[in-house]
Amino acid sequence: MSLFSRHTGTVATSWRTSLTNPQKTGRRETSMTVTFRHNIISASRQVLVDGVVLPGSRGKTGFFRLSPQSDGSRVGDELLFEVPRDDVASGKVDLKILVKPNILSTGLYEYKCFVDGVELREVPPAPSASAPPPPPFPF
Repeated sequence: MSLFSRHTGTVATSWRTSLTNPQKTGRRETSMTVTFRHNIISASRQVLVDGVVLPGSRGKTGFFRLSPQSDGSRVGDELLFEVPRDDVASGKVDLKILVKPNILSTGLYEYKCFVDGVELREVPPAPSASAPPPPPFPF
């Protein structure tokens, strides 16, 4: 996530995880990519799982729309979803995304993603295809 995109509108943050189904024959491990898109100006947000918008994930998350969290605090927004998956034994995964205001250290917001209670690491953004290559190093 670039500093420029943080201050001009929509921020997209992605996480990736592997899911295993021991009951399945053949390929037992699949991957799941979660993307959280958040417009810091309009506060609109949506969650995508493997590129498809998760039903019920569109809404507003901003400084003035903070919801109570499971620990009773009102710092941030806690989004909870059950994602149906046929590639896991239970048939679903529990997805939680935390959005917390964090003006002083990392920018405007801090984003965290949990799948079945395990925190995922953020996937670094791919380099832009339109960006020019860096100049050669002068020797």
